[in-house]
Amino acid sequence: MQCGKERFCWEIEGIRVRDYQTETPFSKSVTVKELVAPHEHDWAFTHGGGTQFMCMLGNGSRVIDTFENQEFVETLDRIHRQLGPMESRRVLDLALNIETSHLARSVFRFKKEEPLLTDESFRLWYQTKWEYAKFELSNASN
Repeated sequence: MQCGKERFCWEIEGIRVRDYQTETPFSKSVTVKELVAPHEHDWAFTHGGGTQFMCMLGNGSRVIDTFENQEFVETLDRIHRQLGPMESRRVLDLALNIETSHLARSVFRFKKEEPLLTDESFRLWYQTKWEYAKFELSNASN
């Protein structure tokens, strides 16, 4: 996964009747910041159903909540703005990985109701969150 766009496709008895792509808050953000280069899409299936059966959930269901989470997207924007593209790319890589997307979404989310932080306080907040993410990743690999 590279950008977080969504694709909707409907088929009736094997005939495609509708197929379109749409931006998510996440895909808009990473496109504007040029964190994602032009690419071919490799769609990850999330869910669906047919006339006689229900399809299994695919691995795309693990990342869709991240792509649609406005708090996460706003935090990624702030990381990019205050800490630069290298740091936002690190968080983006976590978010795009099916195995770690949930971790990125839960750790790197600055809630609006929290007080505004100065630049230095935000850097410390980010460093603390990154250390926690590394801790969780190391525990997951053991």
